[in-house]
Amino acid sequence: MSVATAAPPQAPDVSASAPAPQARPTSPPDHRPWHMPLAVYEKITESGILNRDDGVRHVYLWEGTLCDRMTIYRPHGLGVKNIYDAMKALGIVGYDAETELPMAFRKADSAPQPDVKVIRGRSKDYNPRMPTTADVPLVVEVAESSLSKDRALASNYAIEEIPVYWLMNLTTNHLEVYSAPVDGVYTSIQILGPGDEVPVVLDGREVGRIPVADLLP
Repeated sequence: MSVATAAPPQAPDVSASAPAPQARPTSPPDHRPWHMPLAVYEKITESGILNRDDGVRHVYLWEGTLCDRMTIYRPHGLGVKNIYDAMKALGIVGYDAETELPMAFRKADSAPQPDVKVIRGRSKDYNPRMPTTADVPLVVEVAESSLSKDRALASNYAIEEIPVYWLMNLTTNHLEVYSAPVDGVYTSIQILGPGDEVPVVLDGREVGRIPVADLLP
């Protein structure tokens, strides 16, 4: 007597209703900020597209990256104005003072806008080309919250062989004077207080003296 055996149950066909297998996600590409050469930055700034509606440039180039400019608060602004006015009052022949205008580095893709700088010649001599650090015998920065950053700038300015760098320290009301750069380091640092006078030395020649108290806000 033969016995019929049942066929084993078949797995349901779900191929039509199941979602298609997903492709394995790939790792995102290595995103890195684009390094902007100084020459490209100069071309862009000439076009004016980096300026606000009031014509003020609100970014600057630092080591190939566009950076936001710091918001200026009043004590800082007054210090900048006092330094600029004092430089102009000296009436130095063959030099001019500028405030918050860019200069081009020679050894890095940077175009910072120092609070005050002294250039050789006249400002209108550098139009449209901005002065380079080879044209700048003195740079001045005013700092309080940005003190550590502005002290670190001494290394950058020394590498660029700017002869003299002043840092007005508003936290202590002292003027730090860096000079004599050698191999990217300022070999002379003086700390002057409100009772002192700072000699204005341009290209190795003293052209005047300014009371430090007159520079403070």
